Amino acid sequence: KNKLTVDNAGVQKAQKLLNRALMDVPDKSRAQVLLECSRVEEYIGKIDKAREILAKARKETKHEWKVFLESVMLEVRCGNRDGALKEAKSALEIHSGTGRLWAILVQLTHAHGPDQQRLVFREALKQVPKSGEVWCEGARVHLHPLSPHFDLETASRYLEFAIQFTPQYGDSFVEALRFHLLRYDQATNFTMTDEDYKNCMEEKIDTRALEQRCVNADPNYGALWFHCKRGPFDTARQVLRTAKKLLIAELLKFRNVYKRAYLDQQAKTIKHTTSDTDEDINDDHKREDKQQQRTTPALVNAANAWIVDRLDDLPGADSNTVGDIDFSTGLCSVNWIRERVASLSLTEKRKILFGSDTIVP
Repeated sequence: KNKLTVDNAGVQKAQKLLNRALMDVPDKSRAQVLLECSRVEEYIGKIDKAREILAKARKETKHEWKVFLESVMLEVRCGNRDGALKEAKSALEIHSGTGRLWAILVQLTHAHGPDQQRLVFREALKQVPKSGEVWCEGARVHLHPLSPHFDLETASRYLEFAIQFTPQYGDSFVEALRFHLLRYDQATNFTMTDEDYKNCMEEKIDTRALEQRCVNADPNYGALWFHCKRGPFDTARQVLRTAKKLLIAELLKFRNVYKRAYLDQQAKTIKHTTSDTDEDINDDHKREDKQQQRTTPALVNAANAWIVDRLDDLPGADSNTVGDIDFSTGLCSVNWIRERVASLSLTEKRKILFGSDTIVP
């Protein structure tokens, strides 16, 4: 009811209803009401007040991991990555067995370089090995076209685990769809024209099996999933088809970036094959090469400069706009929006704040 109130009757009435709810609801539902209170304050631009409410929620409802996740996402929506990382790490000190919190930590570590992100992913698997959200983030690491770990086959295996362990997480299906679209282009060595590739993605690439798996799973949460869900009554099939349209547009726009990632991967494969042959001849060289691989720098400090260099081929992607192109998930536009909520229209902001899965019981 609060969502409708924000839309139709104004913020003040919503606040009054929430204050009344805080007095009336049982203790087990208190966290839910506090989350709504925080989002109303964020909606009207009172970020400090929203933080204050969430701090209260973390203290009073310490058992509820969702208030900790909301604290992370508030900082993300404010563009405060460092603050979001700090909140995520603090949350995991209390809720170390929550996959959603580990997943957001893996995703946020993207800003510190691909190697560091993989280290966090491995640590997450030790704590929550059957979290589909974490496996999905692992797949995203290998679907990231600016990462030296770009590898579609590894991403595919991780997505299988993600869907198997947590089928209700819609983002895994969106990322699986991205994999299918990319694999077709890779199989043809990126030789098609953009127009032919677009036609193939729209008409020839068969995603019916994935759609059926998605329908059977009937996902109900995920940032990309909610972005692609344009109406409250959209079916899983409709959501995935919307995702396909959005993915096609972005894959065409960034096709050259993915092509370069694929060519770099192929070059590394050839280099490693040649290296393996030489190592068979000389065991000493083999041990030395393995040691070099283990001590590859994490790129924590060099990550930003490296990405700027890789983005020079994109139209308008100079050092001043590199932050606008974020491949940490399958839809760069969603990543861009997520950190700039304050600049959105009220309608867009309302959808993000009051249509998000984090407040679904």
